[in-house]
Amino acid sequence: MQARKVLFTVLLGILILSGCDRKYVNLGRYPLDKEAEKLIPYQTGDIVRFLTPEGDTVSFTATRLQAWSYDTLPPVPNCQPNCDEYPREFFSYEYVKAILECTNPRIEIQLEVDGLGGRGLMQINMPQDTGYLSLTINDNFLSMLPYSMNDYEFIDFDDYYFTTRIHQSMSIGGKTYYNVAEVFITYNDFTDTLPYNYYKVLYNKDSGIIELQLKNGSSLRLIE
Repeated sequence: MQARKVLFTVLLGILILSGCDRKYVNLGRYPLDKEAEKLIPYQTGDIVRFLTPEGDTVSFTATRLQAWSYDTLPPVPNCQPNCDEYPREFFSYEYVKAILECTNPRIEIQLEVDGLGGRGLMQINMPQDTGYLSLTINDNFLSMLPYSMNDYEFIDFDDYYFTTRIHQSMSIGGKTYYNVAEVFITYNDFTDTLPYNYYKVLYNKDSGIIELQLKNGSSLRLIE
């Protein structure tokens, strides 16, 4: 699925830049702020290990991607049969994505920030100066970590889908972490039966995911 999305983005970019007969109108380019990139600490080749309550170690290999994506707007309404005569509008934005992959058990965690502040992923009620980092597991469930687009620090936030509380420091597994975002998932009925569905995540800019509390009663706690 990830490969198909990247291929689509590349093909669309080639089409837009190729100067073909069809007109495309760029509504805007949204680069990603350098400070936003720092919200995701993982680099390609990193090995990230977590501990389960049973004492097992679950290891992930990280891949970091940075690229531009293009989104086209729908065609002009009622343009048939001459839709091709109208220019297609699109906008582009830069994004950084980290993919953490574990083969046994099969788990894939994706984290992403983009130049739109993540607003294209989900319709949620957020102030204009607030963006969010998205976190998904196995392409099935999305949660958001809100941050201020002024100083790029995670912030307290309440929404129908999630609640975020910021802790200046937390002791977890005998280690003290600072500026920890604690996100409680308050609405995820559509994934309740999926393995590795989670209801709480602890995260900060320095360590990334510190702990995931899973709905099956288990958890993944970072080993450092």
